[in-house]
Amino acid sequence: MTNCVPKPVLSEGAAYSNRAGHDSEGDVHEHAVILNELAQDLRPVSWGVVWFEGLTAEDQLVVLRDLANYCIQAGAVVEDGPESVLLAGIWLTHTPAVLITRGRLAEQLAKIINLPQDERAKAFRLIELDRG
Repeated sequence: MTNCVPKPVLSEGAAYSNRAGHDSEGDVHEHAVILNELAQDLRPVSWGVVWFEGLTAEDQLVVLRDLANYCIQAGAVVEDGPESVLLAGIWLTHTPAVLITRGRLAEQLAKIINLPQDERAKAFRLIELDRG
């Protein structure tokens, strides 16, 4: 299974190979560092979910967009979907789970990002927990 979040641990001033998670000056956003730490198991998933739920609606969208971009860049495929659902601990009938297994991954990720507020924590778990 493809891990959607870049693996190198980011430190202040570290080089970063893509533009996701950067502001207009190229500085790494705090959330990009946190996502990286979650991907490397440096922070527990439960902490990450609480962190995500505490973000503003706008910041949640930014995080979900970045995660979706990481997935596409990492070469995630639809076949990764069922295992991602299992790892995320969400039901197969939850909207993000249904979408992630429907094909055309980039299109389905765009739909997941734009789900209503009450679906965002499930979407975060699903996309963030796509482990390799």
